[in-house]
Amino acid sequence: MRQKYSVPNSGRKRSSDIQPCILLKKTKDINPLDDGEDERSTDQHVSVIKQECQKTRPNVDVIQTHLRKIQKYRTHYILQHTTEEVLREFPCLTIPVVLLEEASMLLKTDVDKKVIRGFSKLAAKLVSIAPNSNLKSLCLKSVDESQTDTERKGQMVNTAVLLLPSIFKENASHLFVINKDPHSPIPTIVLSSSDGKPLSDSTEVNVQMDGQKRILDSGEMDISLAMGIVFSLYHVYNVAYPSELKKTFCFLEAFVLNLGTLTTPVPVAVQRVANALNIS
Repeated sequence: MRQKYSVPNSGRKRSSDIQPCILLKKTKDINPLDDGEDERSTDQHVSVIKQECQKTRPNVDVIQTHLRKIQKYRTHYILQHTTEEVLREFPCLTIPVVLLEEASMLLKTDVDKKVIRGFSKLAAKLVSIAPNSNLKSLCLKSVDESQTDTERKGQMVNTAVLLLPSIFKENASHLFVINKDPHSPIPTIVLSSSDGKPLSDSTEVNVQMDGQKRILDSGEMDISLAMGIVFSLYHVYNVAYPSELKKTFCFLEAFVLNLGTLTTPVPVAVQRVANALNIS
């Protein structure tokens, strides 16, 4: 009876059967050359960008000028190569402002500003509906210890970012880790804290993808900026969201960055949270 009526691959998966998350790029058919450019001119643009990146203080304006002229080529190159190869060809993508500008051009919106503004409006409500946990307690303690109102608001934004996956009962370790390496190659916020507190003054913040740091930070990185960078990495590298964070990123798109057309329709669970927050 079991052999006759059982459904193949049905039932609860054993832990040994679960496949690790892999860096999955979405497919896209793109012309490799931009309008008005040929292989020679494209190579020249890439060469100028590489030379500029070798300088102690690269001129971001020069880099972005040349990047705009080879947008199609760059998108095609990213789809066809590993992230390590991409960074050899375009080392400028390790500079936060360049990566954010790249994402802003693709999405037609200022990702960094939208993340800050969106979370600033929703932070208190998001934190209030997030389930109680040790992480929430540690974050709220840091908020209470803030010295100024500006610092308090910033810490509330960072707290909301870290607690967002828990609101949707999703695996937060696919978004950030504390004092350990990411367990998957997807874009991940890495927090290094000597006292174990994610929002302490001594906490260092960086972003990793494919097992390496993907952003060269000048020391001004915080969690909200890292969130904008993680979101940008998914879109610049055309990487599919992991199933463990689909609701979290759908909420980001639709209700934090107001890019509702990217994921349609909005899942019921995400819309339910939005309704609870009185946002549309």
